Amino acid sequence: MLFGCMYFLSSCDNTLNLVEPGADVPVAYALLSSTTNEQFIRVERGFIDPLRPASEIAQIADSLYYPNAVVRLVNETQNTSFVLDQVDAKTLGFNRAEGFFLTDPNFIYYHIGSETDFRPGDRVTFELQREEGDEPVTASINLLDTLLISTPKPSANINIPTQADYRIQWANFGNNPAVLYSVNYIIHYEEANLLDEEPEFEPKVIRWRLGEVRDESILSIPGIEFYKFMGSNLEKDEKYVRTFEYMDAEFVYSGEELVKYLDFINANTGITSSQPIPPYTNLSEGLGLIAERNVQYVRNVFLSNSTVDSLRFGQFTKDLGFN
Repeated sequence: MLFGCMYFLSSCDNTLNLVEPGADVPVAYALLSSTTNEQFIRVERGFIDPLRPASEIAQIADSLYYPNAVVRLVNETQNTSFVLDQVDAKTLGFNRAEGFFLTDPNFIYYHIGSETDFRPGDRVTFELQREEGDEPVTASINLLDTLLISTPKPSANINIPTQADYRIQWANFGNNPAVLYSVNYIIHYEEANLLDEEPEFEPKVIRWRLGEVRDESILSIPGIEFYKFMGSNLEKDEKYVRTFEYMDAEFVYSGEELVKYLDFINANTGITSSQPIPPYTNLSEGLGLIAERNVQYVRNVFLSNSTVDSLRFGQFTKDLGFN
């Protein structure tokens, strides 16, 4: 989901006094979307305590979370405002991985509404008010426009050649296009084990990551990569019989703020780096990232007869048991 991206960034004020006892540092991150009716924001705080190590403070809820915070998303374009609910992420089906930070409770701020609350191209401002009367911590972004996907089409039969490139294509429209695009196929098939007393076909799903491009509207890869992927990710055994069902094309695309962060991290790491990475944030105060990311799907993409034949008899997939 959207809140699963946990980035710490900056671009505004980096003049944090990290040795001042009790210094309160707001930390917030979110990937806001115009293709869903749900928005997730994680808000926490960090501060320096001269008497206790950070590992101890990170396990104390009253130290990690603001007790009276109000978090808003203000849609400047539509002149609307939404106060988000603080919820334990576990109630939404998400658990925080064991590690440095407290896992219970695992508070996030959550908005669920209609798909028109945040539309493509809307100007949206995040606001965090830690205590009544405090100056809000803010960050403003433009939500991404949706894609017009040319290929594949829903319910279409596609051909994935073994000796040529396979291409996926889309177009941007509007004034807020994405910058980084990642394309995946979610592959649905059925599988039966002939050694079972009463063999039955069971639905199975695997994800094929085709790749990503920046500032492009086409992704082209050698078609043989599909067959190599299938051959490497399904067990080859005569006991299995399989039927290919369909695929869902998943387009994940990100905006300028997230790409700035990725470029910043890449420029400050690796063998050429000689010092710790400085903080990166687009908040008016503190650390964090409020950025844009959308996800779109093309459902029920089927394989052409020639592609099914290549899957059944091809060099990399002939032992997979597809019928």
